[in-house]
Amino acid sequence: GEQVTPLLLLALIDDARAQACMCARDVSLPSGHVARVGEVMVSLDTTSGYSGDTSFWSGFSVTDLHGDSMAGMKMSPHFVQSGKFEASVGLPKSFAVSAALPYVAMFHTEENEMPGDVDNNGIGDVSVMGRWGKKVGMSKWYLGLSGGVTLPTGQVVTGSPVRRGKGALGWVVGVQGVYRLNPFVALAASAGGSSTALPTPDNYYVGAMVNGSFGARWTPKENGPVVLSATVLEEWQDADRKDALIYENSGYL
Repeated sequence: GEQVTPLLLLALIDDARAQACMCARDVSLPSGHVARVGEVMVSLDTTSGYSGDTSFWSGFSVTDLHGDSMAGMKMSPHFVQSGKFEASVGLPKSFAVSAALPYVAMFHTEENEMPGDVDNNGIGDVSVMGRWGKKVGMSKWYLGLSGGVTLPTGQVVTGSPVRRGKGALGWVVGVQGVYRLNPFVALAASAGGSSTALPTPDNYYVGAMVNGSFGARWTPKENGPVVLSATVLEEWQDADRKDALIYENSGYL
């Protein structure tokens, strides 16, 4: 079958760290679906976000462990849109494999003086994942596990708040749980994380990320084609680093 899932996540981000939003996030929302052998599922997730405050911002704040410093500059707020196309195939024993292709576009909304922080758009890191999902016996519980790698197909623009990629091979893991209250309503939760797995060619490391979500879904018809859901997502990313430099205003909650 074919499943198209439009997803819009609007986040309230602390202004002091908003400029470092990494898009095309590796978020796995639980579906409670166990793929049948040979079943193909297709999904499209989209996100939109606005970050920054010109009255507050004076530029990246950098801590240099060698004692140097970097002057502050005016930074424009950003409007970011991302989309992720994913396709998965069901395998025996409740396993499935999937591949995802993200695309990210970032635009400044006002004048910007920060070198390297330019409008940019393009493909992010392609991910290849393995998933296992299974209904627990005769209970109302579904459990899922996922893990895989991200390929360095996305560009890392040094000095830009939007990292389309990690710059090197990375890893992604996740766990999902769904409790079905009745044939039409279910509660769902997930947790996951991602990080760079190998050194980058220029020693620029995008911060590791962890996230968790909780939500509910409702379908007017049991096993029907229409599903309505509401999800709360909390996500944290560590600061970026390059050699002895720590980019304090990168990372976000």
